[in-house]
Amino acid sequence: MMQKSFIKNIKKNYGIGNNKGKFFINYYGLNPRTNPKYIKKNYSDEIKKDVTTSTTERVLKNHIKSCINFLLENKTYKGIRHKLKYPVRGQRTRTNAKTIKKKKL
Repeated sequence: MMQKSFIKNIKKNYGIGNNKGKFFINYYGLNPRTNPKYIKKNYSDEIKKDVTTSTTERVLKNHIKSCINFLLENKTYKGIRHKLKYPVRGQRTRTNAKTIKKKKL
């Protein structure tokens, strides 16, 4: 049976990826491959406290929504692409992104 690493356990939170997870692990001097159940409670409590203080979950999602709404209100090119549900960052639409372009009935 494979062991879960502590980084995978931290990455369950929205907004925490590999780099931020590794930062938290290295900051406390832990081995990233250790099983979460073998880490001392005081380390895991401190890491959980740091994760909750960083911008994650609802705060980050609300920030992203507000940025998209700003683009929509100013009627920028990116905002129009968001509204039409087309690719925003210049991706090809002729052969790719067919599922995005389909009309929803």
